[in-house]
Amino acid sequence: SRCNAQLSAELLAASRTLPELQEVRVELGRTMCAEDFYEAQARLDGAICEFGEEERNAFLMRAHAEGVRNIEMESLYFSAFSLKAGIPAAVICSTLLDRLKDDQVTISPDKIQQYIWRSIAVVVRFLQISTGLYAPATQNL
Repeated sequence: SRCNAQLSAELLAASRTLPELQEVRVELGRTMCAEDFYEAQARLDGAICEFGEEERNAFLMRAHAEGVRNIEMESLYFSAFSLKAGIPAAVICSTLLDRLKDDQVTISPDKIQQYIWRSIAVVVRFLQISTGLYAPATQNL
């Protein structure tokens, strides 16, 4: 399924106006949806694993080369429904770990909460911009 490119670009632009995100890499990318959390996402720590680290890394590097920046299970249905209904949609994701280094999320609950609030801040800023409640300050020449 496809998300709305214009909405995605506007969300990216909104993220650029947030001072708290100036040191955070924010980029457009593809989300690869998988049917499960372990094998379909090329994790090595599932109950059944039919590939090794080298195969996993080759798969993940190929996905990255194709523009994938996130792997999860939920957004496919959201974006497909939105597309069919004619509703512009986009997905905002936070990367919690480098899958070439680890398969388990080991960051603290506080850090996860911080990532959630960053995503919310982007949506709020987008809404402020699109409703005229926020206009970037301009410098006087």
